[in-house]
Amino acid sequence: MNDTPRKKRIREKLVKHFAEDWEVKYPTIKYKKKTGIKGLWKKFFGRKHSVFAMYWFFKHDRLKNEDSRPFDFPLKHDNIPVSDVPFKYQLQGNWQIEEEDIKYLYGGPLIDQHGDLLVSAENKVQKILRLLPIITIVISFISALIFLIYRILLFIEVFPSAI
Repeated sequence: MNDTPRKKRIREKLVKHFAEDWEVKYPTIKYKKKTGIKGLWKKFFGRKHSVFAMYWFFKHDRLKNEDSRPFDFPLKHDNIPVSDVPFKYQLQGNWQIEEEDIKYLYGGPLIDQHGDLLVSAENKVQKILRLLPIITIVISFISALIFLIYRILLFIEVFPSAI
């Protein structure tokens, strides 16, 4: 494999973030549930992970965790070219993902052992919609900051002796 240090860092980061949010109870993959304020925050702004990140998590887990070795590798993939989809992933070996946890994955296609689609491939519109909440928060913050600066400058102009 032709790995650059940059590619390794990216994969390590994907694996780390995936491990923070998901747990593996062989042969089930579950999104970690949180309670309280963290749970509420995660419900609305929970980090989604790509199927690619899940694949690398399992590759990493297979190397580091002896408990995972007796089980079939959870994902197989092919590189049959499909427009805008470099890989297709399929669960294998009776591995399952909780149905309510599928919403925390993106960037498929991921199918189960029976050929049912679990996670669809993303097109450009779906990528924008997935990032829209983050973009909205950033734009709101920048707008509020600009408004605050404007009000301060206006106050200084109206009341120059207050400084």
